[in-house]
Amino acid sequence: MGRVLGRSSNAARVPIVFSTPNWHLSGVSTFTAHLARRLVQAGIETRILITDPPRNLLYRIPYPESVPVLDLDMGIDVKLRLRCEKVLELLKDEAPCVFIPNYDFDLFGIAEALPPDVGVVGVLHSDDPLYYKQWRRYGQAWNACVCVSQHIADTASHVRPELARRIHVIPYGIPAAGPPSGRLHDENLLRIVYPNLLNQHQKRALDLVGIFRALKRRGVAFQITIAGVGKLEKPLQDALGEFVARGEAVFAGVLTPVEIAGLMERSDVYLLTSNFEGLPLSLLEAMQKGCVPVVSAVASGIPEVVQDGENGCLVPIGDVDGFAGRLARLHADRELLRGLSERAAETLTQKRYRDETMAQCYVELFEQVVAGMTCRESPCRRGRMHFTPRLWPKLVFDNLPFRLRWRARVALSRLWPDFQPPCGARRCCFLCTTWRSGSTFLGHAVLVAADLDLATEHFYLQTQEASLGSVLRGRSLLFYLERLMGCRTNPYGIFGTKVMWRDFEVVLRRLRQLPELRSLTELDALRAVFPKPLFLFLTRADKLRQAISLYRAEASNVWHRYDDGRSYVTPRRAPVEPEYDYAGIRRALERVARADMAWRDFFRRNGIQPLEMTYEAVSASLSGTVGRILEWLGQEVPAERLGRVRSKYVKLADAKTEEWVRRYQRDSRQDL
Repeated sequence: MGRVLGRSSNAARVPIVFSTPNWHLSGVSTFTAHLARRLVQAGIETRILITDPPRNLLYRIPYPESVPVLDLDMGIDVKLRLRCEKVLELLKDEAPCVFIPNYDFDLFGIAEALPPDVGVVGVLHSDDPLYYKQWRRYGQAWNACVCVSQHIADTASHVRPELARRIHVIPYGIPAAGPPSGRLHDENLLRIVYPNLLNQHQKRALDLVGIFRALKRRGVAFQITIAGVGKLEKPLQDALGEFVARGEAVFAGVLTPVEIAGLMERSDVYLLTSNFEGLPLSLLEAMQKGCVPVVSAVASGIPEVVQDGENGCLVPIGDVDGFAGRLARLHADRELLRGLSERAAETLTQKRYRDETMAQCYVELFEQVVAGMTCRESPCRRGRMHFTPRLWPKLVFDNLPFRLRWRARVALSRLWPDFQPPCGARRCCFLCTTWRSGSTFLGHAVLVAADLDLATEHFYLQTQEASLGSVLRGRSLLFYLERLMGCRTNPYGIFGTKVMWRDFEVVLRRLRQLPELRSLTELDALRAVFPKPLFLFLTRADKLRQAISLYRAEASNVWHRYDDGRSYVTPRRAPVEPEYDYAGIRRALERVARADMAWRDFFRRNGIQPLEMTYEAVSASLSGTVGRILEWLGQEVPAERLGRVRSKYVKLADAKTEEWVRRYQRDSRQDL
């Protein structure tokens, strides 16, 4: 293990305590097991603390051998305060020690109440706003912050620039293995492995359905083994029933590490369709076995390991046809497949991705933390616990300005809760979006093509600009919705509306306050009011340009520009020429990220599969996008009408936008 991991190090005399809410199939659990085993082998006292009772028994994996595990099973109904106080008491008894809370977000608030002789090392495991929120809120109480990729470290530096000196980049590491055995590639069959949790919020597991169908259209002979479980397991099995019957899709469930390793060695391609990642451990394990990665081009971790065309393939997020095209090419060109396989295995021979190297880096960090504790160089701690709210889906609403929240609540408090099922529509379509994502541009084109209004925010109840907003005076929300759908349903029986998360959250909250809907889930409450709701999710891949567009619109008061040269401005003030403001753009960037995250979380927790598309795809092919939406809605429109689809809105982006992009990127680098 080397000198650093010897018993003489300062860290060897200080216990290391890992915390995790549960021990189930995840990259964080695997990371904890690898690191804890190495620390125990080095003679460092290490233990794992399970803080929440098991809820998903199917997700459970065996505890690591030789590592003590304390299961803090206090029961499901125990209040968060009691759980935090119990962990705080345990850590004080262990002091001096080093505490690693991992993704145990409920416990992050105890860091501010810990004594100086308990070091806190926070680990940002994923490029997820939830991790950055914890770092922003509690970073001043951490002794160190570990990021698993350089991208996460850069983002963390932007979030808390004053704490940049505490940030360390330590990639995940996996146990070393011998060179992959001679791989026998079946020339007639492409074997693909997908070893991930089956969720949509992060992993985009439902994209597998589109990939399967695109592969069949291309005539590719394939077999995909899905090694994982999750809430989407049953929906996926139903959607892929025909492929399962033909043996082209195999659901293997939860496998042991040995079984996973054998599966990867027998497979040609490792598939990953994620929205975001940290540094996927399964990717490292697959490449070590010579399994060619065909993965999403996410910003964090993956680009540091996979070079497109050199040792794997990078595909834009959500590009189902792009994934199918890469897989089809690998199936057809076996020389390319073998070359990528060899170079993928060579990449993982680097010591950078060994668990031994990872453990050595952590021990060096622990020594620094212990030295700081000894010298009383304690971070800022207030001496009392701060409890993290468990209402993650409401983060966006809670961060709205106070006046906007107050006005929305006052307006909704005037509604009386009598229940009348709405009528006038046989189907409802929600265009779920965020600011400056091209929703008005797309919504007007759909209105022109099919008389379906996806351009108006009918739920924007804070002003009277909404089309039937005046009926809310002294009347119920349900009455408003009934009248709205009666007047705004198109000739095909479809009601459509554009909606931002902040407004949707308010309406949904009010609906669930009704006595008749109080016992229903969110989705069931929506179905009780909106017949057969469908969700179209429009986002924007380039978040920086989206944030610049939002900042410029708010600063200049110019929100849209028409094809005849006119501009739309709100009546509150005259348009002005905005000045570049790095802090303002950064705040706008955080706002759009939070709103996007809130929508994704709503879809995930309700098992909703929206029709997702990006601003970039809409701009590239407006008529094709509109045709896809109408086909998804089951609405038939003559081809000649689709051919004439256009929008009266034009892009606001100009040379100044590109100049600001360059200035923001330069200023971001300087902040490091």
